[in-house]
Amino acid sequence: MNNDNPITYKAIIDRCKGDAIDGLPDFPKAGDIDSWENYINELDDFEVFDYCHETVGNWDWSIYTHYGWKILHALPQSIIDDAEQQFLDINGGMAIEDTCGGMFDIWTIQSQIAYHACVALLTEQVQETVEELRAVAQTSIDNQ
Repeated sequence: MNNDNPITYKAIIDRCKGDAIDGLPDFPKAGDIDSWENYINELDDFEVFDYCHETVGNWDWSIYTHYGWKILHALPQSIIDDAEQQFLDINGGMAIEDTCGGMFDIWTIQSQIAYHACVALLTEQVQETVEELRAVAQTSIDNQ
C-alpha cells in the first residue's frame, strides 16, 4: 500500500477484497465435475481464521503502529466497538492500562484494536468470497 494514500474505509475494504481473492484456491484448470467437486472441498478446507490473522498481521498497516489511529478514524463506530471488545476479551477483560504487557501505550492499543477490526473485515470478505466461489462451482457442476 502506498504510504501517500490516505486510509479510508473504502481502501480498507478494497484491500480486504483483494486479499480475499488472492488467498483462496484458484479455479480448477479442468472443467469436469471431479475438478469442481475438489475445488469445493478446497474451499471448505480453507483455514479462514489462520489466513486472516496471518495476512492482516503482515500488513504494513499492522506492523507500523502509527497506522492504528488512521484505521480507526476511517471505520464506522460499530466496527471499532466490536474490535475493542474482541481486544478486551482476548486480554481476559483486564484494564486497558494492564494490556500489552503492562505497558500502556496508546499507539500500541490503537494498533491492536485496528488489527482486530481489520481481521474481522477480512474474515467477512473471505467468507463472502468463499460462498460466491462455491456457488460458481456448484453452478458449473449442475450445468454438466
